[in-house]
Amino acid sequence: MKELIFVCASEISRSPTAKRVFNDWLERDGLSKEYHASSAGALDGRKMAKEEVDEAHKIIAFDGMVATALEKNYPELMGNPKLIQLSVPDIYARDSEELVEIIRRFYDSKSWV
Repeated sequence: MKELIFVCASEISRSPTAKRVFNDWLERDGLSKEYHASSAGALDGRKMAKEEVDEAHKIIAFDGMVATALEKNYPELMGNPKLIQLSVPDIYARDSEELVEIIRRFYDSKSWV
């Protein structure tokens, strides 16, 4: 199974929302046996273990600060195509309609495949 790890600063709003809606949509679209979404925090929250980083299909950083923190903590991610950087500021409430819509556009892009 291919793991998609969504990472925001503190694992409070963006990454938990992405985890929930991505897994719902993967189930809906018959892709839940091939892909699974999880969440982590770059600064606070659940940190990724080295094994998770190595085994992840894609690691999705919600903004540049998060991507930079990930590259600092996991140097093997620098320039690695498995790290995807989005530009989603930390201004959205967990499960807000606006945040879900941004995540839906990313889902529809299929850039995580």
